[in-house]
Amino acid sequence: MKRSYCLILILSSFTIHSQINEEGKTKTDSILSELVNDGDFEYERVGRGFPSTKYLKFIELCSISNESEFNKLLKHKHPVVKAYAYWGLVNINPNSAYRVLKKHRFDFQSIHEQNGCLGGTTQMRFLMANLLTTKSDQLSPKQITYLDRIGNKEVRYIFRKKKAHKKRRNKHLRNNLNGI
Repeated sequence: MKRSYCLILILSSFTIHSQINEEGKTKTDSILSELVNDGDFEYERVGRGFPSTKYLKFIELCSISNESEFNKLLKHKHPVVKAYAYWGLVNINPNSAYRVLKKHRFDFQSIHEQNGCLGGTTQMRFLMANLLTTKSDQLSPKQITYLDRIGNKEVRYIFRKKKAHKKRRNKHLRNNLNGI
């Protein structure tokens, strides 16, 4: 009789645990679908300082996810999911996030970000580095130096793009002036 009660208790605990996991997955999937809705990565405030609905969804995702789930989400094909998963990982374990950043140092995937009234397109590796700098007080000097190098690459990348645009514009102007 005791054994049958123990067996029933064990089976019921497995059933309850599986329902919680299924509900958690469904909740995670619904949050992710709302995060990728328009394809933008949003920080805490957007526009004229209004609270971002995506940021509130991200906070909700953080409350039901752990480090291993964020690591799984980093393999997602959508850049917005990867970005929010990385941000969650940064908040949980900056040193683990640093190791992920080193693996993604050649991630040239583009992502549109919105922070306050400013928005633009950047590469995933630069976005990851920017998110990790918020936890620089928990990183070693060597890790901070690595982040600085990535930041310098971002600045050089932006200047190269502007310089190439300026060259094309000047060439266009010269060609049009020569035709007059």
